[in-house]
Amino acid sequence: MSTLRYYNNNAETYAEQTRYLDVSQLYTDFEECLCPGARILDLGCGSGRDSKYFLERGYDVTPVDGSAEMCRVASEYLGIPVQRKLFSELKYREEFDGIWVCASLHHVPKEQIADIMSKVSRALKPQGVLYASFKYGDDERVVDGRFFSFYNETDLDWISDLGLIEYWITEYDRPERPREKWLNTLWRKT
Repeated sequence: MSTLRYYNNNAETYAEQTRYLDVSQLYTDFEECLCPGARILDLGCGSGRDSKYFLERGYDVTPVDGSAEMCRVASEYLGIPVQRKLFSELKYREEFDGIWVCASLHHVPKEQIADIMSKVSRALKPQGVLYASFKYGDDERVVDGRFFSFYNETDLDWISDLGLIEYWITEYDRPERPREKWLNTLWRKT
């Protein structure tokens, strides 16, 4: 798969580009839904940036990524093992109070998102909360060797046992991608 190959070949560079991005505004609503010490799955943890934040806040974090090299880089940064799993390999059952999926589910083809969201939902405890973000748009395409599905607010009916709490759109300016829009979503397992 070209997307995994991209992350395996560019893990160090990608980590440096994303590790210090300020995404603190995204944590607020998610954390308001969690109890102290909650168990969080950081799915597609990439550089380990968000796992580090949650660990430092006292949460019990399980970082997971599909790229072996990203797992290595994140493990070194975090000082704990990062599990290597693809979305399709998720077998967790009601283990997590929260699941954080920041900028990784958009690598799933649209025809597979409902199945993957079912697996993610199964991993949540009842009343658990899910944060997921996606590149904003309405198509699918390969960009710089990586596959992306772009989503907008009309695409949020993937699974019945997750109730949408809210969604919002953010914009980030990065030198390599100025004014990039993101769809942010917050869900609760009903």
